[in-house]
Amino acid sequence: MSNNSTPSTAWVTLFCVFLLTLASALAAPGSKTAIAPNKTAEVAAVAAGPAGVKARPSLVGAITIEWKAVAGATRYIIAYSLSGDKNYTELATINGTAAATVYSFRNEGLGANETYYYKVKAVTGSGETDYSTPVMATTHAAAKVFNIMPFGDSNTHGTRSGDSRPVSERVAYRKFLYDLLNNAQVKFNYVGSEKSGSAFMADDENAGFPGARTMDLLALLKNGSYQNQGGETISRGAAGRYLDEYSPDMLLVHLGTNGGQYGVTDSDQAIAEMSTILDEVDAYEARANKEVTVVLARIISRIPNPNDPQAIPLTTKFNEKLEAMASKRIAEKSDRIVMVDMENEAGIVYNYTTQGGDMDDPLHPGTTGYQKMANQWFKVMKPLLEPATVDNRTPETTIASKPEANTNSRTATFQFSSNESKVIYELSYNGGTFAVTSNPVTFDNLADGTYTIAVRAVDAAGNIDATPATYTWTVDTKAPEAPVFTKITEDRGVYADDQITSDNTLLLSGTAEAGAVVTILEKIRGQVGTARAAANRTLSFSYESTALPEGTYHFSAKAQDAAGNQSQPGSEFKVTVDLTAPTVAISSGEAGPVKNAFTVEVKLSEEVFGLEASDFTVSNGTLHNLRAVDKLTYTATITPTSGREAVVAVSLATGKATDLAGNGNAASNKLETAYDDIAPSGYAVQFLTDLIDVTNLETAGIGVTGAEVGATYYFTITSSNGGEEITGSASATARNFTIASLSLRTLMDGTLTVTFYQVDAAGNKGREVTAGVRKVTRNVVEVKEIPALTVPFRTTYESLTLPEQVEVTYANGEKENLSINWERGNYNGLVAGAYNLSGELVLKPNSMNTDNRKAQIKVVVEPNQAPTVLNLSADTFEPDAKDNEIIGAFSTTDPDDDAHSYELVSGEGDANNDRFEIRGNELHLKSNRGLSGITSFVIRVRSTDPSNNSIEQTFTLIKSIYHPETKLKIVNAFTPDNDGVNDTWTVPELRFYNDVDIQVFDRAGIRLFHTTNPEEGWDGRGQNGQVQQGSYLFIIQVKDINLVQKGVLTVLK
Repeated sequence: MSNNSTPSTAWVTLFCVFLLTLASALAAPGSKTAIAPNKTAEVAAVAAGPAGVKARPSLVGAITIEWKAVAGATRYIIAYSLSGDKNYTELATINGTAAATVYSFRNEGLGANETYYYKVKAVTGSGETDYSTPVMATTHAAAKVFNIMPFGDSNTHGTRSGDSRPVSERVAYRKFLYDLLNNAQVKFNYVGSEKSGSAFMADDENAGFPGARTMDLLALLKNGSYQNQGGETISRGAAGRYLDEYSPDMLLVHLGTNGGQYGVTDSDQAIAEMSTILDEVDAYEARANKEVTVVLARIISRIPNPNDPQAIPLTTKFNEKLEAMASKRIAEKSDRIVMVDMENEAGIVYNYTTQGGDMDDPLHPGTTGYQKMANQWFKVMKPLLEPATVDNRTPETTIASKPEANTNSRTATFQFSSNESKVIYELSYNGGTFAVTSNPVTFDNLADGTYTIAVRAVDAAGNIDATPATYTWTVDTKAPEAPVFTKITEDRGVYADDQITSDNTLLLSGTAEAGAVVTILEKIRGQVGTARAAANRTLSFSYESTALPEGTYHFSAKAQDAAGNQSQPGSEFKVTVDLTAPTVAISSGEAGPVKNAFTVEVKLSEEVFGLEASDFTVSNGTLHNLRAVDKLTYTATITPTSGREAVVAVSLATGKATDLAGNGNAASNKLETAYDDIAPSGYAVQFLTDLIDVTNLETAGIGVTGAEVGATYYFTITSSNGGEEITGSASATARNFTIASLSLRTLMDGTLTVTFYQVDAAGNKGREVTAGVRKVTRNVVEVKEIPALTVPFRTTYESLTLPEQVEVTYANGEKENLSINWERGNYNGLVAGAYNLSGELVLKPNSMNTDNRKAQIKVVVEPNQAPTVLNLSADTFEPDAKDNEIIGAFSTTDPDDDAHSYELVSGEGDANNDRFEIRGNELHLKSNRGLSGITSFVIRVRSTDPSNNSIEQTFTLIKSIYHPETKLKIVNAFTPDNDGVNDTWTVPELRFYNDVDIQVFDRAGIRLFHTTNPEEGWDGRGQNGQVQQGSYLFIIQVKDINLVQKGVLTVLK
């Protein structure tokens, strides 16, 4: 009860005025705009926040916040949040009063089951206090059933003066109110110790005590009992626990009619007792830690009585004092009291029902009067108890303000909004866990990089936005790299990347940060334009609309990235525009006439490129040996056309070479020079012998024919294999002559060549003529015989130990060891026999092998050797071995071979070959049938190598003793009816044993069947040869393992 409440039309006097004043300061939860004018300007906190702060749910869709007064406080500011630790919003401002000791504020209009956090601070003349420690409360759930206690006297109970009706028909206003509340879908329950009116409704509990005075019900609350005006003791439980027993959420108090002797007298005392009753309600609230709303009625009046004219005025006086007392408690203690006027506003007509009024007797209304009372109660209760809306709708989240997607700010501030007003926001930072965040929220000191937030609204009912709003932005505080120009188009001239060109309309290309806006600058011209770098960082700027004059230009650029970061200007990019053609001048130091090739000089005004000998125009001669002396000077050799007299002319046409910028040359001058060039000719030379050997080494000669008499001749003799050459010269005195007695010892053996030419007196040289002859003094005439070589079978050619050298004898008698390059021939180490191999001799310098003699050797391959040992990996097997099981594997020891084939062969030891087979090198049992009684088996096996050499060996195989894991598996019935199915009785497993005995007896003990062959079955016939259906005894004895097994066998027909 210790709270104030939302105003209603029934409220009066001070409390009404107080709440109307308060209402002007209220703002809707989640909004700051309505309370902004009430904020103080940056006042420092001067004290701790208010004490005793509580928050409790208050009936439907409301929470009451209560706190103790702070000395000197002129107002209080209440803030709320949905998260508890942040995001508080000012909710209301409450003005302080000198008399108040406790304040409260009722936060209304909330939904069901919504949780809020509150804190309070005071404003004094010295400033603002700190906020109090936050408190939390959750509104009642939508399913909450409220306990309503009708509390009062007979007008609550339903008893009237001299009432003879049964208690079940005494209901007062409660039935009408019950219907009104149910129709409004209020969830409630009447509570109290008394029961009346069950004839009209099942919920007949109440706290109405006929004839009770204020002092009586005060005693009831304090002591659990009271003595009524008739002297009767009314007892209702333990002292001070009446309210605890019924846990009311709301009290409907209509009390005071029975002051004095059933009248309104001693009103001051009655008012004091009413106040103490409210104290008891406060005490219960403290004990139960809950709020109780007291709906306190101005009591009804009565039918006028000429004999008691003061009764009606006393009723009004009582009601006025009652309301004043309630207003004082609300103002000073923040009691949760709601006044309702039954005296006047209910509209009760104070006359007997028989006379058109609403009263059954002077003090008790009739049916219409109670209906009007119920209407008046309901008018106040309806807004307090109407079901609150259950919020199941998830809020939507919007990021209302945010940084640019690319920014160079290390601080990012976000503002969020939602389609619901009362929300908090949870934020996930870079994929992290969602946590409550402030709104707005600022991130500081962000490093360069990409960030992502996701934010979702959570409303007071706990509904969470299932599709959070997201935003990704990039912090980039690093200035972009300075743009770089790398080329121009067209970069004419020799080099495509030297930025020297004859094109004066330019396209600049380079690199810059992707997407950056690039400003292009020229050193003299300033800014000449802008461009945007492509996503692959390429940069292109067209300056082609401007025709630049000849000269040098210095371009640079600076970039601004998407985040606004500005780069430093890039390095200068130098471009030279050259529009001038180079000039050419040709000259020579020869005055002429000339008879030989001569040199010309080419002088240029600037360096050119691409100048070739073929670019020159030459008449009566050729230009060659063009070379650069320096960047501006070239020389070339002019060779006149021989055999005639003429003028040699040399010139260079326009555009044959270009300068660095690509400008073609201007035409040169034309240089003319006379010449005479007729050389000696028609002569020949020859050796005077066909072979130079040891017989004519010192007396060789050469002959010359057709020589020009008087011209000087020159000769040189050389060998194809080296040695000191022989030279000579002289003047020819005749056309034909001999040069004799030449010593050729200094020349190496080989082909000797003589070179001869003449030079006339004018310096014209004739052509060189040659002749040749062989000189042989070191020729191989004999190769020493090499001994034969014998090797094992399968010796590869690469493994042969052939001699590396052999002794030879030359024609001059010398002997020498020469290396041999052996030839494989038809050698095959896999075929026995003799092979003759030959080898090429490796001659040493100045040696010859004119007869192509070779080294010879015989290689003998020995025959293949037969296998020596045949092995089997295992010689035992299990009696129940199957044909797919490997008994053992064969292997062969062989000095020459590692591949062999295996087979079972006839011969000594082949007795059991038919029971086995060989697959590859694996030995298998063909069948495990017919083995009983046999423990040892002999087979004969042959192993053959690839050369058909073989070895045979006998193996003895041992059959192991059979040890089954379980007893014999015996079929105990069969049908010997000659249908081909189950006609005989056998025990298949017995064939794995060697010594068995099987007997069958009839019931008389006569043996009908006996065998030691485990694979022989009984056909079911008795001594008379007939099959008789019935049971028979069998005895099986396995002597191998000392096993005897008996049983009954049934013959079926």
